[in-house]
Amino acid sequence: MNGTATLTAGDTQKNYFGTSFTKGQQYQFKSLSGHRDGFNTQCPGNSLYPQLEALRQTGPAAQLKIASVNGATATPGATLPSGAALTVDWTTSTATGRLAKFELLVDGEATAVTDGAGRKATAVVTDGKHEVRVRATAANGKVSTSLAVTVEADVKGAKFVPLTPKRLMDTREGLGVRKGPVGSGEVVTLPVAAATGGTPTAVVLNVTATNPTQPSFVSVYPSGTTRSSASNLNFTT
Repeated sequence: MNGTATLTAGDTQKNYFGTSFTKGQQYQFKSLSGHRDGFNTQCPGNSLYPQLEALRQTGPAAQLKIASVNGATATPGATLPSGAALTVDWTTSTATGRLAKFELLVDGEATAVTDGAGRKATAVVTDGKHEVRVRATAANGKVSTSLAVTVEADVKGAKFVPLTPKRLMDTREGLGVRKGPVGSGEVVTLPVAAATGGTPTAVVLNVTATNPTQPSFVSVYPSGTTRSSASNLNFTT
């Protein structure tokens, strides 16, 4: 309910707040609006009108849709080509502060997770056709899912190609991810395909902890899967 809608004025007039509308012209309204937003009337009344904003926030992410796949404009139901690396951008009319997370779904499985500010995610797909969707979870727990886009991946003949080692992520500088210390229990998602600038199907990572303030450990695992109890790196202060 917290999206927007474009309406065409049926007459030339002013609304309750004195805003002028011209017949035949289009204007944008919030999906949940009061009559006073479009007409010179007090409806829905001074008691209910201030509550409309709270009502707008009770719904899931609005107008959620996939905008592009690997840089190509996407429309629901379209079939787009892809290599092994898949980069998906999406949009929603819901404000970031009202969102908890996004999940990139490939064939119904979550392959990448971003926080509420994310609008892009990457994944690696196998040869053939795959159904791609984006699922949003609002801060209030409500869930919405975009319409599907189909990608047809051509991954035949994949082979090992050695590359010069490259630093993909550094939280001290904001390389690859946001800048800043990683706190206890915090999850940092690194889009490997986007960071390499290629279409890798596998990578080898070296992980280092610097300037820790207390003993702990780091677990590295594929985004969208459940983290195991295994530690990839133990460190002390």
